[in-house]
Amino acid sequence: MKMMSTSATTPDAYAEALSGWQRAYVVALRTAVRSAAPALREQLKWGHLVYLLNGPVLLLRAEPERVLFGFWRGRRLRGIEPRLKPGGKYEMATLALRPDTPLRRETVQALVQEAARLDRELGDPTAVGTVDAYIRAFLADVQALLQSIRVAARAAAPQAEERLSYCMPSLFQHGVLLHYAAFKQHIGLFPPVTEPVLREKAARYAGPKGNLQLPLNELMPLALIGEIVRERLQANRARRGTPQGGG
Repeated sequence: MKMMSTSATTPDAYAEALSGWQRAYVVALRTAVRSAAPALREQLKWGHLVYLLNGPVLLLRAEPERVLFGFWRGRRLRGIEPRLKPGGKYEMATLALRPDTPLRRETVQALVQEAARLDRELGDPTAVGTVDAYIRAFLADVQALLQSIRVAARAAAPQAEERLSYCMPSLFQHGVLLHYAAFKQHIGLFPPVTEPVLREKAARYAGPKGNLQLPLNELMPLALIGEIVRERLQANRARRGTPQGGG
């Protein structure tokens, strides 16, 4: 849905420009947020209210038929409020509030306090400039899977350069060896596997474009990942005419 248009330039003016139940909801939420976490900085950003610490923590956004109450690490907060709906980048999850949506002040305070604690401990949720930061942005169980892939891939190519590429953890040596990224239900491995024997071994994980999709509820095929990385390194060396023992 679209945001409600406003010419407001300050948080107070944003709230005052609203009317009816939306104004009442936003005013009540602002009060609860500031009471629960006074250290949060309130700004009018991207056309709505945003609360920041090390990075953006939560938002309040009035739309024509609802008010969105969203958290940048909201997926970690669903134990407090199961109605938070995951969506968008990072670990964003939002609660859509309508005139008849019940929401207790105690729940709001618990959400805000936990969101602020996560921001203090983990830092800016949008800062994914390093592989470590990328992995830390996910829930603990997904972090463990990503880390296991990272270890297996680096063991297969100890001299490879590790960096983010296309916003994904990646390994390079004489060209790309591996990109990997976490999605809602799987971890994707890129680029597609083309070597015939490995392609057959990896057939059960093949996605629609040949990239591999490793389900989050299964053990990661770490031995296969190591084989894929070693085969790509060998192919990269052959294309460049680099001896097998050299860099």
